[in-house]
Amino acid sequence: MLVFTDTPAQVPVSLQQQQSLSGAIEEYERQVNGPEARQQLQKLNPSLVAERDRAIVELRRERIQKELVARVQSSRSLHR
Repeated sequence: MLVFTDTPAQVPVSLQQQQSLSGAIEEYERQVNGPEARQQLQKLNPSLVAERDRAIVELRRERIQKELVARVQSSRSLHR
């Protein structure tokens, strides 16, 4: 299954990539329980924090893309 992001090139995100994004978020959440913990993790494992932030952005893009598609489809059905 492929999901399209709203990047200019409409690059598909594979299911494996989605699972990787979720894994980064889960690992981050396992280690961080507040702002102080995030600051500490930023020092100890900045790549995990960056990967989690990238994953959040990617998931938001996917959600927005789905919402836009739904709006366009809804708009088209109303104009028929």
